[in-house]
Amino acid sequence: MKTKRPTPSAPQIQRWCIVIFAATCVLLPRVAAAQGLTGTLIGTVRDEQRAVVPGGQVRITSEALIGGPRTMPTSEAGQFRFPNLAPGSYRLDIEMPGFASYHEEDIQIGAGANLERTVVLKVSGVAESIVVQASGSRTEARDSGLKLASGWSTSEKSPRGGTACSI
Repeated sequence: MKTKRPTPSAPQIQRWCIVIFAATCVLLPRVAAAQGLTGTLIGTVRDEQRAVVPGGQVRITSEALIGGPRTMPTSEAGQFRFPNLAPGSYRLDIEMPGFASYHEEDIQIGAGANLERTVVLKVSGVAESIVVQASGSRTEARDSGLKLASGWSTSEKSPRGGTACSI
């Protein structure tokens, strides 16, 4: 005994086409994005105590960059993100006052790559110089007129009339 399969009607075929089309529209961009032509460099900047460093200046350079180097500050969470990077070799520079500069070369970014870096900045030696400039009057030493003598002398006259005795 053969069972007969019902043939789908035109509205059923139309519904299935719409469902397949909608699924393709949703899934195709995700597949295309995973196979993108650019890469992304993301990271976090921390100090030696593992605390985040907000406000650090992050710069990437490469011959692959169109328009020259890119610079951005780290976020409040110490993070940076450079999306849409053409494949190539990159250099990463991070600077923050009070810390030693960080340099990393030959970071290879490929198509569809998402590279992550955690950078630890070291406290730099703080160099201070103090310049003291003096201005004002000069002090001159003058003879006070007091003399110290040893022994007895009776030949000098005192200002009040009499003889002076020096010790």
